[in-house]
Amino acid sequence: MLQIWEWGVVGVVLLLIAILSIRKNLLDLMGIVIGFIVSIFVAEKGGLGSFFAIIVFFLVGEAITRYTRKIHQRKTHERRSTVNIIGNIGPALIALAFNPVLFNVAFFGSLAAAFGDTLSSEIGVLSKERPLLITTLKPANAGEDGAVSLLGFMAAAVGGLLFGIIAFIVSQNWIWIPIMLLAGVVGSAVDSYIGATLQKDGFTDNNSTNFLAALIVGIIFALLF
Repeated sequence: MLQIWEWGVVGVVLLLIAILSIRKNLLDLMGIVIGFIVSIFVAEKGGLGSFFAIIVFFLVGEAITRYTRKIHQRKTHERRSTVNIIGNIGPALIALAFNPVLFNVAFFGSLAAAFGDTLSSEIGVLSKERPLLITTLKPANAGEDGAVSLLGFMAAAVGGLLFGIIAFIVSQNWIWIPIMLLAGVVGSAVDSYIGATLQKDGFTDNNSTNFLAALIVGIIFALLF
């Protein structure tokens, strides 16, 4: 259970994010409310380390998305909503609900997977090499559901590495750095496979695809490690 000063830190961080979200149009009103509820839940169940993990997920992911789309003049995404929040970190919340501990493998693994996929999607489309469809390994169009590239997987590895570092800080065990790096790459691959199959056939959309991929990777890594 968090101490009073830790709740003070949580409150200050959430206030700053609320102000930033309003000024930069990052979240809609319901997204801000749900984001607050989710953040408080994570802080209560997983401690400050888990709390800052989702803050990093949101802020760094948003910054990279906006930067890459701006410099390459791609269409900016709409404000993130409740559906976006649940699609990306829903599996992590489920992991904490079932196992509220300071270091939860499924929590960090699913976040690493979702964040790795986010970086892969935003940076991978910038590859000068034509991507391949993950199910057939035939050439695909940049941004196509299921399209993968070396640059995209490298970006996913960096995303996983970031959460590996956070996992190391929380657990004080360096072994989680390479494991979470792997989770980022696997998360990107699983998301791409679902995108090339279920999403392309209309059974899932982008948010439910993200949710499924992160959930699958979180469960697998929890069972393996």
